[in-house]
Amino acid sequence: MDWRAYQQDLFKKIPFVGKQLNSAGIEKFVMNTVKQIVPEVLSNQSAFDPFKTASAASLDYELFESHRSVFVRCRLSDRTLPRDLHFFASKRSLKIEYAGNSEVIALPADINPSRTTGRIRDGILEIRMPKSRRSDPFQEIFIHE
Repeated sequence: MDWRAYQQDLFKKIPFVGKQLNSAGIEKFVMNTVKQIVPEVLSNQSAFDPFKTASAASLDYELFESHRSVFVRCRLSDRTLPRDLHFFASKRSLKIEYAGNSEVIALPADINPSRTTGRIRDGILEIRMPKSRRSDPFQEIFIHE
């Protein structure tokens, strides 16, 4: 097998090689690849549609963490008003309610819900959830005599 010929052919087929990473291009490439591999029977079943696109009401967000906090960033559309979004934090999850929908995001670390804050700047909503400083899941219980 001629590795160089294979590599050049592969680079022609991958839309994001040699350029800046383009998440839409990567997603399109992966979806087309999966469509070619997954048998047609699976994609025609109503209970399973791996190619179903996100609905208009779906919320686009990214989740990441630093050593002190967990962050969720959402790009708000021009039609989305901050008062239409509601957020609820628990120790290991964030619940977002919007447009009659609800989405629960599992968090990668324990957070302190009472110190969670949010802000909007340039159409980006950022929720900052400070990590819990407690590393021990057990607390001592004092018994009074």
